Amino acid sequence: MIPLHSPSYDRKDLRAIGKVIRSNWTGLGPQSQELINEWASKYNRPRSCFDLTNSATEAIFQVFEFIASTQLLHTVVILPSVSYQGISNAVLRCGFIPQFVDINGKDHMMPDSRSYIDAINRNESIVAIVLMSYGGQQYDSDIQELLDLCVARRIYVIEDSAACVNSNLMGTYGDFGIWSFDSLKTLSGFDGGMIYCRDPAIMEMISSGLKLGYHQFASSYQKMNQESKKWWINHPVIPARRSITNDVSASLVRSQMKKLDKFCAIQKHFLDYFNFELYGTPAFSPLNLWKNDDCFLYLINAGSNQQEMADYLKKKGIYTGFKYYPVHQSDLYWKYNSDLPKSDLIASTHLNIPLHKNLTIEQAEYIVSSIKSYYTNS
Repeated sequence: MIPLHSPSYDRKDLRAIGKVIRSNWTGLGPQSQELINEWASKYNRPRSCFDLTNSATEAIFQVFEFIASTQLLHTVVILPSVSYQGISNAVLRCGFIPQFVDINGKDHMMPDSRSYIDAINRNESIVAIVLMSYGGQQYDSDIQELLDLCVARRIYVIEDSAACVNSNLMGTYGDFGIWSFDSLKTLSGFDGGMIYCRDPAIMEMISSGLKLGYHQFASSYQKMNQESKKWWINHPVIPARRSITNDVSASLVRSQMKKLDKFCAIQKHFLDYFNFELYGTPAFSPLNLWKNDDCFLYLINAGSNQQEMADYLKKKGIYTGFKYYPVHQSDLYWKYNSDLPKSDLIASTHLNIPLHKNLTIEQAEYIVSSIKSYYTNS
C-alpha cells in the first residue's frame, strides 16, 4: 500500500539519535534547547517567544487554556470547519463556543480573510480566531486587513501552522503559532510540537503550564551542577501537567531541518507532476495550485463517486482519505453551525492521494495511471 504520508530517516538521523542515547541523557536537555534556538533564528523572532511540547495538540490546548484564564467576557472562537479535530476540541473543552467559517473551496482550502472579517463584524463576542494553513498553503492578500482588525478589537489570532515548516512567516503573523513534528509531518521527530507567543511574558506563563507549573524547569542533576542548595526541590507557581518533549525527538528534528529544503522540493516536484498529468481529467482540482514550496497535501476531485474512487484505488494499493473532515458534521459539533456548503461539497467530492518525500517516480506514475484507468474502466 502506498501511504498518504511517510517519514524519511537516514543514517545522519540515526547518528543524531545515537549520540543522545550514548550521552545517557535522553530527556529534556541541551538538544531541546538548541532546537528552540534554531527555530527562533529560522523565524527571526526572540528565543523567549518559543517553547517545545510533546505535541501540537498539547500546544493548542495550552494556548486556549491560557486565553480561558484571562478572558471572562468574550466567548466565541472563529475557526474553519475543515481543520484538525484537536483545535475545535480545545475550543470546546476550554469553555468557548466555536463558530465555523466556510472555506474558499475554489482557489485554496482555507477560509478567505474576508470571511473572518465579516464574521467578526457581525459578532461582538469574538475572543479569538484560528487561521489554518492547509497543508502549507499561504494566506490570501487580505490577511493584513484581518490582522489589523483583530488588533483593533483585541482578538487573539492563533495560527495552526502544523505542516507549514518552510516559511519564515507562517506561524508568526498572529499572537500564537503552533507547528507539529509528528511521525507523518515534513519534519518528523516521532512526535512533538513547537509553540510561538508574540508576547514573551505569555510564553513564560505557558511554559510553566508545560512543566508542572515550575517557573524555571531543570532536572535535579542540572540544578546540582549549578551549585544551588537543595537542588531536589521545585516550587510550582501554577497547578499544571507535564507536557515536555525530549532530546531524542529534538535531535531528530534538528537533523531533519538540515534536509528541509530537499524534502519540500521533492514534495513540490510531485505536486507539480500530479497537476501536469491530471490536468484536463475529471480528477484535476485547482485547489492544488500552490504558490509556495511548502506543500504537504494533494487533492483529487472524485465528484459524486468519492467512495467508489477510494475503493478502486484501495484495490490498486493506493491509500486515500480526506483531510480534514469538516468538524461541524460530527455529532459533537453539528449544532454550532451547519451552513457551510463549500466545506460540505469538497469533503464529499475530493480525496487526498499520497504526497510525501519517500514517493518514487514509479509510484507517482502508477498513482496517475490508476486514477486515469478508473475513468476508462467506469
